[in-house]
Amino acid sequence: MGESGYTEFQRVALEQWASSVPPRFRSRKESSTLVLDQFGRILSCSPCAERIFGTSQMSMLGCGISDFVSGLFHAGSSPSHSARHLVYLCAGGGWCRFEARDAAGQSFPVEINLTRMASIDTGRDRYLMDVRQPAPAPTY
Repeated sequence: MGESGYTEFQRVALEQWASSVPPRFRSRKESSTLVLDQFGRILSCSPCAERIFGTSQMSMLGCGISDFVSGLFHAGSSPSHSARHLVYLCAGGGWCRFEARDAAGQSFPVEINLTRMASIDTGRDRYLMDVRQPAPAPTY
């Protein structure tokens, strides 16, 4: 198993699945779109995620989103509780502010918007997470 907890076979399968995600979900200019599984693991991410989080797309695949965005899940949450919390976060439909960490460990604010996508073929939900850096507050 690799650093992400996936075997090489699983990682290749994730890459193949990620390549089937429509381009409109992988190339938004104003935000970074990530595809998460029901446990918050990153299945796919847009090129903008590299810039926002300071790491390569390949190194993000298979990692938990909580490795990059703090406060999404309660400390010590079970996988099923985390899955339910993702559903809860989708209900609001708006942008929520969280604290993120880049690959160097530096904290910075981000805003996320989460959308639930039901998967018919596997019976497991997927989530689209748009991440953007908030606009600076106006100075007067």
